[in-house]
Amino acid sequence: MVWFAGCFGRVEPRRAAWSYVQGLMSLIGRKNCWWLAQQAGDGSPRPLQRLLDTARWDADGLRDALLRLVATLVAVPDGVLVVDETGFPKKGTASVAVARQYSGTLGRVDNCQVAVFLAYATSRLRLLVDRALYLPRTWAGDPQRRARAGVPDEVTFATKPRLALTMIRRAVAAGLTAAWVTADEAYGRAGFFRAGLRALHLGYVVAVARDQQVAIIGHPHRVDVLAARLPAAAWQTYSCGLGSKGPRLYRWAWITVDGHDGCHSLLVRRAADGTLAYYLAWHPTPVAFADLVAVAGRRWIIEECFQIAKDQFGLDHTQVRSWHGWHRHTTLVMVAFALTALAIRDDQPGPATTPHDLTHPTGPIAVTINEARHLIAAIIIAAQPVGRALIDHLLHWSNWRRHHQAHARAAHYRRRLGIAIC
Repeated sequence: MVWFAGCFGRVEPRRAAWSYVQGLMSLIGRKNCWWLAQQAGDGSPRPLQRLLDTARWDADGLRDALLRLVATLVAVPDGVLVVDETGFPKKGTASVAVARQYSGTLGRVDNCQVAVFLAYATSRLRLLVDRALYLPRTWAGDPQRRARAGVPDEVTFATKPRLALTMIRRAVAAGLTAAWVTADEAYGRAGFFRAGLRALHLGYVVAVARDQQVAIIGHPHRVDVLAARLPAAAWQTYSCGLGSKGPRLYRWAWITVDGHDGCHSLLVRRAADGTLAYYLAWHPTPVAFADLVAVAGRRWIIEECFQIAKDQFGLDHTQVRSWHGWHRHTTLVMVAFALTALAIRDDQPGPATTPHDLTHPTGPIAVTINEARHLIAAIIIAAQPVGRALIDHLLHWSNWRRHHQAHARAAHYRRRLGIAIC
């Protein structure tokens, strides 16, 4: 936490923030101020409620410190920035930015908050590094609701692609090196978003809708029409990453399209049921087709981050209603997530690369963030001192679980790849 000490001007909020982060990393099931205060040994939830409400500290400053931490300890030249949004269902109308709006998390229009997040992924780690609460037009233009929720005057309505581009620019300015950006069609269809990435010299593979138009030799074409005209020889089978039940194999086609700078192309993915997905790609220098496919597959890692942040760190457990309260809780969750991920040693087993390695594991899987949080909570944040015998017992069970998971995953891979057991 020394990385973040300078974000708090007084010792009281600094100690409260440390208790809050420890509580988020603990094994308690509900991560609101009542339960976090009990975990911290406080007599009431007021110190932690004050941390989210009236204490003087800047959540954006804490976010900037997190960006610097990731840029210093995690960033690699071929890192991938991933943009997506997630929803937080709400019952009432008083919580900041709540409205009836579409949420991909819920799969429907409902009463909820929606926030855009930025994740950073390397071959070893994936972290949430920035966040922006989407303020609907009904909120942005209502001074009374803004005042009640404490929305700052400088915050105005911005579309989700605009929020995403602002976060990416902030990450680059903080020194977070990346080679690629990937996002779904809500962002890929925005021309200014793609142009902004090119201005930053960031390659991208972004999903687009079937009616997206691209130019070939100066003539516009719909991407679904181009895909329908492709000959059978244009389709190739590639894996866009490893899933829980084996390589995610799809048929892919690659079409070069017009563009002024760098290499512009259209990727088309065909699933086993025949459904098609379309991606616009740009990169300043030529790259292999397989590299573009791999970047397209990295988009799903942010969904894993959302699931972990909600299930393990209480991202959606907050009971605050104000603008500052939401951003403070969310940023502290991101810090807890990052500290847990950084606790995983660099010498973990690397990802398998051959069919034999996938289907015949020789050891346990690498420590996951869920497993790391469990061990940190049981050994470091435990209410009572933990002896050597108990530590050995916990590590034994961790090793057993990861061995079991490795063999279970191999069974799925053998079935998916059709490889007989030797």
